[in-house]
Amino acid sequence: MDLQSQSYFISGALFLGGVLIGFCRPARPWRWGMASLVVLPVGDLAWVTHDPSFDVLSLEQIVPYVAERGPTYVFQALPVLVGAYLGSLLAVGMD
Repeated sequence: MDLQSQSYFISGALFLGGVLIGFCRPARPWRWGMASLVVLPVGDLAWVTHDPSFDVLSLEQIVPYVAERGPTYVFQALPVLVGAYLGSLLAVGMD
């Protein structure tokens, strides 16, 4: 799978996850987008620590990595935010 297809797959999964969360908890759906800004870097760091290409992980390696990927986390949070709003609208519309 190439990088662009993988990016579309991840964005779609984040969007569907946002829809599901917004449908289950329709109050204040913006918080799910904000929560993903915390969860995505933590998940990325968990993946990096298990990557065999990183021999030694130190604070000098981790901080620049997260800072470099910061805009990516924001763009990955957008599908979650849009999905959460859509899910909350679907939940309110079913009442």
